[in-house]
Amino acid sequence: MLQQMRDLRQHLLLVVDEHGVCVGLATPLDVLTAVAGELPDAGDADPPSASRLPDGGWSLDGRLAVEEVARLLQAPDLRRDYPDATLAGCLLRASGAIPEEGQGMDWRQWRFEVERRVGPRIERVRATRRVEALADELAGPA
Repeated sequence: MLQQMRDLRQHLLLVVDEHGVCVGLATPLDVLTAVAGELPDAGDADPPSASRLPDGGWSLDGRLAVEEVARLLQAPDLRRDYPDATLAGCLLRASGAIPEEGQGMDWRQWRFEVERRVGPRIERVRATRRVEALADELAGPA
């Protein structure tokens, strides 16, 4: 049906039964909903968020842009080392698989750990300064 709509350049089809009686209308969204289930509205999604934690770490939305994460963490190399669009994409690339909750990776001075995952989607990531990086900063220049 979607292919017919595309071919005919129509966005509204009349649905008829075997007797030729009109029983309804169908739109591309109706077809997609029938196949995939209820789809979220574009306006329903909350914007990606980040919050500073009392210990100095961050709780980050996996959908955050790498640019924003790099800015928040004052870690400009993140953009260069992981050119993915989102923080979740970085973690997927680095681990080579979908990381489990609690699984993490070290990157330069930071540790990224998956806080919450829903299905394959990484929703929240905790970023904390690595102990070694903090010790180096406290020691100062050699």
